[in-house]
Amino acid sequence: MATDTQQQTPTVELVYAAALLELAQAGSGADDVREQMDDLAELIRTDPGLQKLLGSMVLSTTERSASIQRIFEGRVSDLVYRFLQVVNAKD
Repeated sequence: MATDTQQQTPTVELVYAAALLELAQAGSGADDVREQMDDLAELIRTDPGLQKLLGSMVLSTTERSASIQRIFEGRVSDLVYRFLQVVNAKD
């Protein structure tokens, strides 16, 4: 049985999502960021190569970061790009 503390502790995914939403609301707008994240999620779901790249434990964080830069920089908002880099840096 889960304790009250366990039920109230957010998952890492929820913490990152809340932080991204807060930054989006303070900046360019949550709708734009949500749309970009939806598009990114669809791209990851449908591109096995991208799934492997982003989930690779063979590549170092630095190597994945360089790939994220080549693929996404200038193609998504700066906020989404920085979010991807932070998530990568935190593994």
